[in-house]
Amino acid sequence: KWIEIYNPGSTAIDLAAGGYRIGLWANANREAWKTGTAPGSSTALSNSIPAGGTFLIKNSSAVLPAYAVADMTSGA
Repeated sequence: KWIEIYNPGSTAIDLAAGGYRIGLWANANREAWKTGTAPGSSTALSNSIPAGGTFLIKNSSAVLPAYAVADMTSGA
């Protein structure tokens, strides 16, 4: 229910300008990404990841632990 993206580089990454997306495949089709099948739903990522920083995405049905602060919430 959580995905963390890490930027190991020395410059920030603009997720929107790069066209980054996150996709969700349902349990029945969880291996479909290997054959190039499109996800059941997807969301365009926005914001940027600073050099050496992270970007935390939480699923809208995930429970938020007290120590985690999501940068973005998505149903995908």
